[in-house]
Amino acid sequence: MSESFNAWVEDARSKPVVDLIDMIRAKLMEQRSQRKIISASWRSQLVPHVEEYFRDITTRKVHFIIRIVW
Repeated sequence: MSESFNAWVEDARSKPVVDLIDMIRAKLMEQRSQRKIISASWRSQLVPHVEEYFRDITTRKVHFIIRIVW
């Protein structure tokens, strides 16, 4: 998923513009579908690394001071 855009559409570069756009659309649809399947296994609506971060900061013994700076 972290490929660069140019590498992602490399095989479509020689195609006409309409076919290029259609191939990009198909790849984006496939990527969104894969992400939706992966996210269906999450336990909450948060991204797993954010959920882990929240769990981390709430279980620490350190107190946070929140200040409003004008």
